[in-house]
Amino acid sequence: MSNKHHITVHHIKLFKLTKTKRKQLNNLLKDWNKAIRSALKIVKHWDFTTYTKSHKQTYRVLRHNFNLPSQVAVEANRKAVETYKSASEKYRNNVQFHSQVPVSLVNEKGFELINNDSRYIAKIPIKGRKSIYCPLSFGEYQLNKIENPKYKLKTAKLYKYNNEWYIDLIMEYEQPKRETDTILGIDLGIVKLAT
Repeated sequence: MSNKHHITVHHIKLFKLTKTKRKQLNNLLKDWNKAIRSALKIVKHWDFTTYTKSHKQTYRVLRHNFNLPSQVAVEANRKAVETYKSASEKYRNNVQFHSQVPVSLVNEKGFELINNDSRYIAKIPIKGRKSIYCPLSFGEYQLNKIENPKYKLKTAKLYKYNNEWYIDLIMEYEQPKRETDTILGIDLGIVKLAT
């Protein structure tokens, strides 16, 4: 019996941020959104449809112009290519981001959840090699998922909503496929009779 991979998303609030941390997160969100728009321009200009081809052109631009952390710059390139590829070829030249896009963070590549005496703190990369540490506020349900070794944290999305900061934790878990002896028949009706 093989296992199926499932994804679960948990919304977690950043707790009691100082003015300095709020400003740093605002700057990160602003730079991220400028960076993905810049990366999208490069991707459109060169008609890149793979991350590896566009990486060479976008990475240095994003790191130099926006001083993004390394993995965040890689994710900005990935987001630009994803957006470009998802549009039909007819409309690819008109593709753009219309609203603020949440910052993509990758687990253990700059972003981390740290357990400090049963209090969880998010390590968030902000500029170059600098990071900030933000306490998290969540309930018992999320705590059970975070502490359960069955659930593996893959990525996170950082965003601002109603002047509060949140992180969406995207976690993956495996569940065994169920084998059944039950057979299901579906009658679609007669569409055309043979004539």
